Amino acid sequence: MFGRMALASAALLLPGVASAQNQAKPIEEVTADLAYGYCPLYLGGQFAITGNPVLKAFGFGEKISTQQHARGEIKAVGAKRPDGELNFGGVKDQVCQVMMAGPKRAAAWDMLHKNMAFLGFDFKANPTNTGVRNGAKVETYKALVGKQFLYVQLIEATITGIPTVIAQIFVMDQ
Repeated sequence: MFGRMALASAALLLPGVASAQNQAKPIEEVTADLAYGYCPLYLGGQFAITGNPVLKAFGFGEKISTQQHARGEIKAVGAKRPDGELNFGGVKDQVCQVMMAGPKRAAAWDMLHKNMAFLGFDFKANPTNTGVRNGAKVETYKALVGKQFLYVQLIEATITGIPTVIAQIFVMDQ
């Protein structure tokens, strides 16, 4: 299993902010903060999706939704904000996912690309898993971390008629 210390170290780059600042942050910044600051903690078992004051400060509720994923059942919480909707969660020790829908989707897509370096690893594009699949644009990046690879997968898709940006963070042996 991917070292919890390596995942947690990536989150150290994320500055602590007060609750009022979190709610005032633009959704594109929150999307990147969740993906690159809190997903590593989630994957390392150090960040719960319920009873979490950080998620509450971003406007997330406590209701858990579930959806099937190739790595298991994703459990996630959601936030409805004036500038869009967010969803955060994953499959414990497998994958973390951040979804953003709303008018600032393009800005969130750009911010996810711009801030990927904050994870602190040398990500390279993975053309094997990049392209258009089932109408969704998929970009996959990976970085060697120890003996495993940390993946960032960015997806632009329309889900139930709503244009959405998704960031997935996961670890694999190859």
